[in-house]
Amino acid sequence: MFLGNAERYKSSFTRLLPFMVSMLLILSVVFNPAAAQQRGEVSHAQKAGELASKGDTKGAIAEFSLALLAEPSNADLYLQRGVEYGKSGDYANASRDFTLSIRYNPNSPEAYYSRGIVYERLGDKNKAVEDYSAAIKLKPDYVSAYYNRGIMFYNKGIYDRAIDDYQSVIKINPNHARAYYNMGLAYRAIKDTNMALINYTRAIELSPDFKDAYFNRGRTYYDDNKDELALADFRKVVEIDSTDAGAYYSIGATCEWIKRYDEAIAAYKTYLRLAPPDDSARANELRDRFQDIDNKKARYEKEKRSKQP
Repeated sequence: MFLGNAERYKSSFTRLLPFMVSMLLILSVVFNPAAAQQRGEVSHAQKAGELASKGDTKGAIAEFSLALLAEPSNADLYLQRGVEYGKSGDYANASRDFTLSIRYNPNSPEAYYSRGIVYERLGDKNKAVEDYSAAIKLKPDYVSAYYNRGIMFYNKGIYDRAIDDYQSVIKINPNHARAYYNMGLAYRAIKDTNMALINYTRAIELSPDFKDAYFNRGRTYYDDNKDELALADFRKVVEIDSTDAGAYYSIGATCEWIKRYDEAIAAYKTYLRLAPPDDSARANELRDRFQDIDNKKARYEKEKRSKQP
C-alpha cells in the first residue's frame, strides 16, 4: 500500500512510449533509404513503433532488431528496443540495449533514466541512483528521474535526500500528488508527524481519491493519538475501495482501542473475508483473539453499568 515499486516500474516504461513513438516518425525519415521512401515502403523502425503502440512487444522487438542490422550504431533504436525488452520483463537485454544506447549517445538522459529503472527492478539501488543522477545532470528538469531517485533514497533509508528529491519534483510540477505523498512517507519515517500530515493532506487535495494518502494519514493520526481523525481516514479508504482489507483491519484496531467493540468486531470480520492469502498469519492471530475482544467488551460494559447511578 505504500510505494508500489513493481507497478510503478511497469508504468515508467509505458510513460516513455509517447516520446518513443513520436521519435520514430522522425527517425524513420533518416533511416529509410531514399529509394525505399519513393516506393512508399515502411521502414522496420516505423513498423516497430506501430507495433509498440498496439502493445505488440515481441513484434516491436523483432522489427527494431531488423532496423539495427542496417544501423548498428543507432543509439535511438537501441533505446526503443530496450524499452520493449523492459516492458516484457527481459531486464538483462533491456540493460544491454540501454548501455549500447549510452555508448553511441552519451548525452541521452532517457537512456540513463531507462537503465536506472532496470537497475531499480533488479534491486541494485546504488546503480539506479547513479543513472538517475546522470539523467538529471543532462536534463535538470527531469521530473521522473528526481521522483525515482527519491524512491531509491527512501528505500535506502536516506530520508533527507529523498525529501530533497521530492521537493525538486514539486518545484518543477507543483501538482505532483505522489511527490507530496512520498514526502509524507519520508517525514513519517523520521518521525516528523506535522510535516507528514501536511504532505499527505496536500496529496489528498490534489487527488481526492488517493486512498493510500488517506490510509497513511490515518496511520499517522493513529500514532499521534488522534483516533477519530484516524478512523475517518480509514473509513474514507473503504469508501473509495470497499475491498481494501488493510483499511478494515485498521478500522477494527482503532475501534478496539477506543472501546467501540461492536464496530471493531464488524470491521475485523470484513477484514477476514477480504484478507489476501499472504496475510494468513495476521488473520489467524485475529481469529484467536475474538474471544479476548468479547471478554474486553463484557468487562467494559460491566464497568459502565457499575458507574451508573
